[in-house]
Amino acid sequence: MTSYSIDLQCPQCGAPVVLDETERIVACDYCRVRHIIVSGRHQTYCIPPKQDIPPDSLLYVPYWRFKGMAFALLGSKVLHRLIDSSAQAVENAGVPFSLGLRSQTQRLQQVTPASPGRFLIPTLPVKDLLQRMNGQRLGLGAGQKSPGLQVHIGEVVSLIYSPVLVGAQGLQDGITGRAYSGKAVTLEEEQISPEPPASMSFLPVLCPHCGWDLAGETKSLCLMCTNCGSLWIGHKGRLIQLPFQFYGSRLQDAVYLPFWRFKAGDGELPAEAFPPAIRPLLDEGSKQAFMVPAFKIHPGLYLRLSRQMTSGTGSGFKPEKFPKAAYYPATLPFREGFQFLPILLSRMVRNAGQPAEAVSAAKLKPRQVRLVFVSFHSRGSDLVQPDLNIGLHKNALSVGRSF
Repeated sequence: MTSYSIDLQCPQCGAPVVLDETERIVACDYCRVRHIIVSGRHQTYCIPPKQDIPPDSLLYVPYWRFKGMAFALLGSKVLHRLIDSSAQAVENAGVPFSLGLRSQTQRLQQVTPASPGRFLIPTLPVKDLLQRMNGQRLGLGAGQKSPGLQVHIGEVVSLIYSPVLVGAQGLQDGITGRAYSGKAVTLEEEQISPEPPASMSFLPVLCPHCGWDLAGETKSLCLMCTNCGSLWIGHKGRLIQLPFQFYGSRLQDAVYLPFWRFKAGDGELPAEAFPPAIRPLLDEGSKQAFMVPAFKIHPGLYLRLSRQMTSGTGSGFKPEKFPKAAYYPATLPFREGFQFLPILLSRMVRNAGQPAEAVSAAKLKPRQVRLVFVSFHSRGSDLVQPDLNIGLHKNALSVGRSF
């Protein structure tokens, strides 16, 4: 899967910075200051035109771009697939349906209030696009039964604006100059955004408790303070402290993989409606909980690891300070991990006499969330969790970094 490159300016010194779309931290090579990127549900970028187009003739057409894991529950089967695709965010725009390869071959730029040109307002919700793409990529034809449940996680959702020249001769591609339409185009005022779409803001990578520099890779959602032993995550424009714990033996070659640990309940189905093996997971007083990877990996492995960790993990421990070891970055938001629980439940009750569709439809609500660092140990080309007898090929993590 391909990642896009974005041209930004350092919020501290204004120096140029090239950012990978999956990076959460801007690290400036000039002033050495790091900033956490804060945005809404999706980032907003534009592809700069290659021609000299007057601002009054420059129109930006929006495209939704999605990259992530798709799951669908079809009867007793769980279908899954990696998706990397784009599609128009407006109807009948007279331009190509998809961005194709241009967003991979062209540098993207941040949309700011000073960005010239006019921006079409998106009218097609990204949810509708995901539903359509999910069916196409999972091989669900028109005559097949619709999935009872669709889930998209590990997603990178972006709104990318592509440049178009609007002239008397119709529409022309703002990059290649190729004509899209030979007819004059009239745009209504309500179709145009009154100002360039909101983009990203930034937070300093400093511990709110003690002011120490927070540690973590540029793609990590969760950052550690090695001074006061706290863990932080960006949420709604600020850093919030996150509960965490460790699980597994502490050996010198340990690699800590992050997992989201959820307590869930208060759904439409009472705990008694679930098979006995599932009820402790919904019992508020139980030490058991749902466990799903907090990192991106192949969908089949994501499902397997979730089942194994949920079934086997017990209580963990919390050290006074973070152990000196290798930490794999948490790259999957907890809200997306929680959305995966109905799919996980459907697999856990497959042989327990409870209809998978009924269990997966239970509208679970989060009662508790924390990050658990689970120690895996290097064994040749594999990482092994000896307490739970779980193995994972190292290349699977390498591939997951490209999601």
